[in-house]
Amino acid sequence: MGLDWSTALGLSDEELERRLYPPAVPVPVSERPPVDWGGVHTELKKKGVTLQLL
Repeated sequence: MGLDWSTALGLSDEELERRLYPPAVPVPVSERPPVDWGGVHTELKKKGVTLQLL
């Protein structure tokens, strides 16, 4: 991020957080890779695996 300790110490918590964690850029649905439903089904057969975990 191009910050050094002396610069970071001079920033407010809000400004430091904004520089370190910029807002995520949304990816259009058309550009997302397709879901591998076969792989999902295989993983769900394993003990302790849930959709939320995947």
